[in-house]
Amino acid sequence: MPLTQVEVKVLDLIDKRQNDNVTLLQQLVQIPSFTGEEAEFGKFLVNEIPKYGLSEAKIVQKMMGRPNIVAHYRGETGKPSITVYSHFDTVPVGDIRQWHFGPLSGQIVGNKIYGRGVKDHKFPIPALLFAIKAIKDAGIKLKGDIVFVSVCDEEFGGHQGMRFLVEQGICNTDYLLYASGGTDGKTFNLGANARGIYIITVKGKTVHTGRNDKGINAAYKAAKLILHLEKLAKEINNRKLTFKMGNMEFEGLGRFSVNTVHAFTTWNNVPDSCVLQIDRRLIPKHETFESGQAEIQAAIDALKQEDPDFDAKVAFHPDRWMNVGLSIPDKTFISSFQRAGEKVLGFAPTLNPRVNTGSSDHGWFHLAYPDRPFLSYGVSRGSDSHSYDEFVTIDGLIDTTKVYALFLMDLLEVA
Repeated sequence: MPLTQVEVKVLDLIDKRQNDNVTLLQQLVQIPSFTGEEAEFGKFLVNEIPKYGLSEAKIVQKMMGRPNIVAHYRGETGKPSITVYSHFDTVPVGDIRQWHFGPLSGQIVGNKIYGRGVKDHKFPIPALLFAIKAIKDAGIKLKGDIVFVSVCDEEFGGHQGMRFLVEQGICNTDYLLYASGGTDGKTFNLGANARGIYIITVKGKTVHTGRNDKGINAAYKAAKLILHLEKLAKEINNRKLTFKMGNMEFEGLGRFSVNTVHAFTTWNNVPDSCVLQIDRRLIPKHETFESGQAEIQAAIDALKQEDPDFDAKVAFHPDRWMNVGLSIPDKTFISSFQRAGEKVLGFAPTLNPRVNTGSSDHGWFHLAYPDRPFLSYGVSRGSDSHSYDEFVTIDGLIDTTKVYALFLMDLLEVA
């Protein structure tokens, strides 16, 4: 597909600024922004944004120290409009001994940039900024508006981040692009599972360790339950269900994992409580938060039948859930995106018919505006998210920047 003269100009500017693009990503990785500790990162980013052709940059927050960054590109007519966003909070580093490259270094080795959060999810931030800057510096004016958003709290559910911004009306646009790390760029996604976090409290009876024959060890009881839950997990993790959005059929996969176990009261007492945290990813159109809890309750009830001393309760975590995200395939939106991909990559990315087995805070956009299109895309060519030695590639960063730029020009139209 041939490039227009203005598209060639924009792509040339992106190529010339490759080193600056990479340097910004390194800087972002070097500023820690673990979920709940995002203040320093937000302060840096809000001061950086005006350099890239965006105006009205500001911090918007529900709680002090939990910043979200919002900025605007004002088009000639304001129509259509799109929110482009990513999140900047990250999971912790984990065992530092498992890293071969410093997790907060942004170190470059060959074509790879390493660091915690470099893929999930700082990678798209410089790609979006340099895409918008190239459009503006090329002297191009777009008809439509861009709302640039970078949010905190995604890893915990987005309640302080995307959910808050959506509820404030900040993301009230015709479209949304979830600028993601992605993989090889061959596919894009229109959906993700919902997420429910369930807390199981297994009860026992505490006594001094020297008299443990008089107590009930909650950790031992929890271990029995975990074996029952492992059977449930195997069934759920192999569950495949199909459903339709518009005239297209999608496949969803269930996910279930026991992710934390904590028994206490103290080191020299038999524990009278053991708390398990279940991370459950729910298939759209088929599974609900209630059905997810019911399956866990059935495992608890089965163990009660086997062990009269077993006592446990399951509860839904109110602050960690994520709404399902689903977009009806929109021809105009998808065509603009695919044309951009073909011009940059030599092929048009295709729709992934399998819903993302993870979850995303774009679900809050879907909850508020169920009929408005969105998609998620990136070309990191990198590692798995949340992994040790997390990395993205430099060529992936530049290709993603180019796709975003041409996509915005196509969708919002050159004035």
